[in-house]
Order: sequence, then C-alpha cells, then structure tokens
Amino acid sequence: MRSVDEARNLLAQGRHADIDVWQSPFDVIHDDGLFRLIRYYGGQKTFSIPVLQVSSYIYRPYILDLQPDVSIVKMIQGHGFAIYQIDWGYPQRIHRCIDIEDYIDYIDFCVNTVREETGASQVTLYGCYLGGTLSIVYSALKPKSIRNLIVQASPVDFKNAAKIRLCTEAGDTDRIGETPECIPADLLHPEYAPGEDESRSIEKHLDNIDKFLRVERWLHDCPGIPASAYRRYSREWCGENKLIKGEFSIFGCKVDLSRIDMPTLVITAHRDYIAPPASTSPFLDIISSRDKEHLAMDKKHIGLYVSSDAHRELWPRVCRWLADRS
Repeated sequence: MRSVDEARNLLAQGRHADIDVWQSPFDVIHDDGLFRLIRYYGGQKTFSIPVLQVSSYIYRPYILDLQPDVSIVKMIQGHGFAIYQIDWGYPQRIHRCIDIEDYIDYIDFCVNTVREETGASQVTLYGCYLGGTLSIVYSALKPKSIRNLIVQASPVDFKNAAKIRLCTEAGDTDRIGETPECIPADLLHPEYAPGEDESRSIEKHLDNIDKFLRVERWLHDCPGIPASAYRRYSREWCGENKLIKGEFSIFGCKVDLSRIDMPTLVITAHRDYIAPPASTSPFLDIISSRDKEHLAMDKKHIGLYVSSDAHRELWPRVCRWLADRS
C-alpha cells in the first residue's frame, strides 16, 4: 500500500494514470475504433446465461473492477457467470454526431455477439447509471433477447433526478450541443469535477489508500459526451421527460416500457443525489414483468460500486437473485 505522502504527490502532480485499475484479465473481442466489447476470462462457469454489462457513457467501466477485493466483475464471475462488458471509449471531435441510436445499435450488436459466442439464446443485461437507462430502452425494444434485466442507479423518471436536471438546465443545451467538440462530462455532474481538498480526503481513507487513489483516478477519467447524444439526452430525457411518459422514440419506434416482461432487479442508493431512487423505481410500476424487485442501500452513488458494505451485503444478494433466474 502506498504511503500518505506518496498518494499526495501522485495527486498533486496530476499523475492519475500511474494509478493501476482494471484488475481482472480480459480479451477485447470487438473494437470498432471507439466502442469495445470486452470478455473477462477465468472462473468456473456454472450458469449458461452470460452477463453483458453496460456502463454509462460518461464513466469508465473499470469502476466495476477497481481492485481484487472491490470488484463487481470478480463477484459475478465467482458466482459462476461469464461476464462481458461494453467500453464506450473516449469520444473525440470526429465522434460528435454519435447519438443515442448508436449506443443502442452497439448494445444490439454485443447482445448478438455474446449469444453467438456462448451458444445462449438470451443474456442478462446489467446496466449502470446511464448505461442502465440504455439497457432499459434496449430491453423494451428487444425483450426476447434478454433473460434478466438489472439496472443500478439508472434514471428513468428525470423529473425526480434533480441534480441531472440542474446541470442540463444551467445552460442552453441546443447551443452547447452545436459545439464541434465533445461535451465535458463534468457539465452533467460538476460535483465530480476535481478540486476538493484531496489531502483532507486522504486522511479519511488511511485504511485503504490504494482504493482511494483508484477512485480518484476514475473521477478524473470521465470521457466527453458526443454533442448529438448530449443534445438528445438533455432535451428529450431531462427536459421533456419523454422516457417515463412513453413518448421517447428511437429508430422511428416509440419505446414502450410495458414491453419489459423479463425478471427485473433495480438497485438504488438512499443517499444518491445523482440518480435518486425516485428517479429509477417508478418504471417498475410500468413494466409488465411479474418478477421484479428493488434493492436499496444507505449509500451514495459511488458507494454502490466501491464500498465494503456493498461488496459484503448487496452484491452477494444480487448474485443469488441472478442465480435463481439463470
């Protein structure tokens, strides 16, 4: 474990890339130049239904594999599941026209690739934050491809996602969306932007400085958002709240949440100010599934990923839920 002085020097010098992350071995089985499909290897495969993890496009996916004792990936593998993951990469100026349709289209490609590689007729789709919102949209469009749906802190009713609404309402989203560059992720979540008193924070994490540093790297490593996707997200999801109203269209089709008929698990954090439970749980009242459950912990948004309590109490329970339905 690094010393406090070493940790302070790393952060003071902005050397976040020197902090190791992504602990589990994996292969990249598809790379289109921006998006990647990752297959984690190792572990005994007990269940035939693979898990496809869909991260938020404003987060780096290694938050799910931060270190050996704080790894949702390892937890899922350890319970006998093959796990794949979508990495949305780092969009650049040339990617500014990527829209929500492009994310959904790549999820569809990955679902079919995983099914073909494993021989499974369906997959479990596990989405985090805005990746969970994308997973909900996909599951409503292609319900026959999904055995189980798990969404973690994923806003659907944006009128109850106050922090997100404040961030998108703070500026002219149409004007911002016309920029030739990608939109900085901290425009959506300025509370994640660097600038807090890091030495004081280190003092709160003396028992696990390495984990603190890995989370710091993740917080400083937010990809930009393609301008087209940002404009649609901010206007139709945040501004007009079309998804929960059943008014959001993609590929020319309305997204009907009532078509979600597979077992569905919602995971939320009571003190999540980014995607509070009230922004996620209402969609459970709309879907047609008769097998639906809501698990919540007294944590904040990031605590669901990295807290010791979550890995001791929540994630084993999630894996048991999944095992019972696979």
